[in-house]
Amino acid sequence: MRRTQIILAVFSIAAAWQTSLLVAIEPSGASSQPAEPADRSVLPFRVPQDPSTPVITMAFADPRFESPPAVAELSIFADGRVTATAVPSSRRLVTARFPEQEWLKVQKRLFAENELLDFQTDRLQESIDILRRQRRRPQPGPDAAVTILTVRGENFSHEIRCHAVGLTATQFPDLPDIQRLYACQQSLQNVVQVVRAGGYDQVNRTLRAVNTQLGRQIPGSGPLSPDDLRLVDAMPDGTRYLQFSRLPCADRHQPGLSRGLQSDGRFLMVSVYERPGRPLEISIIGDAALP
Repeated sequence: MRRTQIILAVFSIAAAWQTSLLVAIEPSGASSQPAEPADRSVLPFRVPQDPSTPVITMAFADPRFESPPAVAELSIFADGRVTATAVPSSRRLVTARFPEQEWLKVQKRLFAENELLDFQTDRLQESIDILRRQRRRPQPGPDAAVTILTVRGENFSHEIRCHAVGLTATQFPDLPDIQRLYACQQSLQNVVQVVRAGGYDQVNRTLRAVNTQLGRQIPGSGPLSPDDLRLVDAMPDGTRYLQFSRLPCADRHQPGLSRGLQSDGRFLMVSVYERPGRPLEISIIGDAALP
């Protein structure tokens, strides 16, 4: 029953996942900082010298309160550490190392592909409010969280807030800014799942077995990567459930849809149970590869 509920939950969010998104930024300091060398970083600012200062944080707040939660869902530090909550809304943190290649991919998605630092929260919210009135779309309820993204550099910081990012993205697929914000949120949420699964090295070890079985069962489907990890569920007995997926999209090249987060042309879902002292249990559901 637990596994069935998890699978159904993924299907219910499939439509929301197919679009990508961007939140606006409220500058609170200088934004034109010298960039890091291109071979090391694509960040458009210098990272904090203090390695204990997070460069990027993501938190989800109750819309009835202005202050962010005491513990961020995700924190990425200048020294390569990444912390994430052990489970959603938990105060307990798990820590992993952020491989340079993965960190550079996230930088590219946030700051190059989705231009995170070029937008303002007030302008985005104004665009959303106008479209909601014009199209008579409902306001998000109090149970929908406010996404708070914070970016910190050596001499500046930006805070980004948006209420019900996923809902808003599905309401307005033709609003590029909200699609880019959603892409940013999804990229960071993927990092959270990888950290909860034990970090990139652990996920890649699991994927070696998964991709071997996938190649036999659905030849030509292409190997999965940590980017495809969507869900991690830790159980009291030490068992960990991982779900990797690629979702079909009617138009993979839809204007405004973030590159790198566009859906695959075929459906694929892989469920993995990691049980202490036992071999991996791998279940694959998917369309046959196209010729």
